[in-house]
Amino acid sequence: MTIDTAEVLRIARLARLQIDEAEAAALAGDLGRIVDYIDQLKEVDLPDDAESLTYFDTDVHREDRSGESLDREEALRNAPESDGEAFLVPPIVDPGES
Repeated sequence: MTIDTAEVLRIARLARLQIDEAEAAALAGDLGRIVDYIDQLKEVDLPDDAESLTYFDTDVHREDRSGESLDREEALRNAPESDGEAFLVPPIVDPGES
């Protein structure tokens, strides 16, 4: 599969990564080889009784049930910063940006 520089730049933008054209060109080749290898693995002929090595064949869901919860003081005890009522975190969006 051919992955071009434009596709890498699009993916980088979605992932909020800053890369230049040279990095994108190098990554395009690397990603193309990875996808080609995965396609090659799909072509391997396995017997019908081959055992799966993935955990996807098992049900990993658990029953949703309530349980013990922490009181506020205990929950905030290890917080880097709090106001006694809630966790204090730095803003992730600059109000001046759009």
